[in-house]
Amino acid sequence: MRDSEFELQLHDRLEQAEREKQLALELAEARLLNELQRATAEKDMRIQTLELQVDAANVSQRLALTEAVNAVENECDRLQSDFDRLVLAKQLPNDDEVS
Repeated sequence: MRDSEFELQLHDRLEQAEREKQLALELAEARLLNELQRATAEKDMRIQTLELQVDAANVSQRLALTEAVNAVENECDRLQSDFDRLVLAKQLPNDDEVS
């Protein structure tokens, strides 16, 4: 009888140990999954931050380019106007030549 009692207790303890082992594995998996999700969220936030920085840099570059083009166009317009005035002044008779 003692052998059967011992076997039953041994069996119960082995089952309990197996359940505890399984719970420990599930807890470890849950912790790992949580850590992976946290790391993924951090990486996603970093990617989003970098994308925003790239977008801001692109907007800044486009603005600088537009300003530079506008400045060059304004200078071209001014030079064309000066040139047109000079051509017109050359075409008009001088007061000295008319007399």
